[in-house]
Amino acid sequence: MKKQFKPQGICPKEIHLDIEGGILKELSFLGGGCRGNSYLVSKLIQGKKVSELIPLLKGIPCREGTSCPDQVAKALELEEKEGLPTAEMNVLTMKEKWERIGIFSGIYGNLQTLKAVLDQLSEGKLDKLICLGGLMGETFFREEIVSLLFKAKVIVLQAPSDYKFNQHKEISKPGKEFLSQLPALLEFQLGRLKGIAFHGGAMEEIPGFSEYGKYGADINAIIYLSDYLRNEHVYPAFETLSRQFWANLYVFNNTDDPFYKTLPNRHFVDVGKITPMVSKKGSYAILEAKEDQLTVEFKEIQD
Repeated sequence: MKKQFKPQGICPKEIHLDIEGGILKELSFLGGGCRGNSYLVSKLIQGKKVSELIPLLKGIPCREGTSCPDQVAKALELEEKEGLPTAEMNVLTMKEKWERIGIFSGIYGNLQTLKAVLDQLSEGKLDKLICLGGLMGETFFREEIVSLLFKAKVIVLQAPSDYKFNQHKEISKPGKEFLSQLPALLEFQLGRLKGIAFHGGAMEEIPGFSEYGKYGADINAIIYLSDYLRNEHVYPAFETLSRQFWANLYVFNNTDDPFYKTLPNRHFVDVGKITPMVSKKGSYAILEAKEDQLTVEFKEIQD
């Protein structure tokens, strides 16, 4: 399994390592630096014992008192002492093709609102229900919320706030197990559209997120530009950027206000929140695809 290390004082933004049985099987420098030198360092040390590499690489200078080899040594030391985080997000891939789905986000412990949303969604003929996360609040009803989502057969994703809550709050063992196993990203097909769903926000806080991994650049661009997507003046620049994106359909929740924007062969849907941060109606979305034609309908929460 690949591990991730965030170096300090060097050009590359990330170092990815694959270590098995005390042997460095693979090494990659990502996000900057001299490609030739990085490739050479990687080739020279792959297949060697970690215990031999640490003293060999440690302390080699380049700038700011460190270097790419020195940062690799720090990564290897950290892996031996406490383990590095994984370089791959927990991704759920659905094989069946859907035509009509309901998507919501931002429960924040509000049991009554969740009940209202599930009641409203039960009235439509939907292939699947998806919750993008944001389960917990200061006063949350974990057991009841989890039970409702489970009974409704909702696919639940992990928001950054859910991950942070699980790390720092005292909750029961079953609650921790539930939160820990939630995927951070969903790959799915709606009609002929290849889609991904995620929460948004501080996705870099979720274990395994890498802006250089699959979908990483897409997610970062959408998160940081989601407010600007409401401004047609930025469309040309974003259209150029989106040509490099992996999927046709991106569903997320990065703001209180829902919106749907299209570019050639690309669809961007912010579903909003069922429990918004400011005083106004919550919302969710129903997406329907006939082949590659998408219809998006935003619904307000009925009291």
